[in-house]
Amino acid sequence: MATYLLTWNPKRFDWFDMDEEIAELEEVGWLDGSWTCGRNKSIRPGDRFYLIRLGAQTFNKGIVGSGVITSEPYPGEHWPEGGASSPTAMFVDVRFDMLLDGEVDRLLDIDMLKSDPVLGQMHWSSQTSGIRIPDAVAEELQKRWSDLLDVRFPVFPVEDTGFVEGLVRSDRQTQYERNAAARRKCIEAHGSACSVCGFDFARVYGPVGANSIHVHHIIPLADVRRAHQVNPITDLIPVCPNCHAIIHRRTPCYTIDEVKQFLVASQATFPEAP
Repeated sequence: MATYLLTWNPKRFDWFDMDEEIAELEEVGWLDGSWTCGRNKSIRPGDRFYLIRLGAQTFNKGIVGSGVITSEPYPGEHWPEGGASSPTAMFVDVRFDMLLDGEVDRLLDIDMLKSDPVLGQMHWSSQTSGIRIPDAVAEELQKRWSDLLDVRFPVFPVEDTGFVEGLVRSDRQTQYERNAAARRKCIEAHGSACSVCGFDFARVYGPVGANSIHVHHIIPLADVRRAHQVNPITDLIPVCPNCHAIIHRRTPCYTIDEVKQFLVASQATFPEAP
């Protein structure tokens, strides 16, 4: 497994819904998307990546995200608002396992990256996305990233699995409070049973299962502007973890009706299935 550095310059790409996507990651456990990898065609599914925030500002520059590459490189249009020298670039699909808000969170600061004896072997200020991080640097970077986030990386060696799993972290309190309020309103309006399959934790497990349901964003987060206020009744809907996972098996997500149709088709094929 190789490790690559993907770059983000806020002046070139206005990630206007970043706070909403961070909330989605904290709710679901991952965040799927795509990112430019420059002209690199060597990246493979299962490779690790880190996202670095760059730009002309003198602060808030550093590592803001990490995850796994989930596709082969493919051509696509470059960010039109970025004034890129080339209208096209190679892209890869990515799955974030961690993403920080560069405006409010403490990052792996770029000055630290440059001054560290091991990490300093990498050129961190390059505007070119998709540069491979040397293995020794990647190993040290993972340790520093883990320390910063207070997370535990997998027990099994990454090179044996090809993926980074078993990530444990603490939610940011500000995100938890905001999500909890919207979640309560959603459940008050729609109930605590899954809107797809009807599974009700409280009915199956008793009081210990009350309010264990997930809450899903109906409106795609990419369509929601930063100043948009989420309406818990029209924008959110309760779904069980199983259905929620299926909804996010595709980008863009499957709709509630599409997943319901999967259930109908499955029951027709396997009528005795639970």
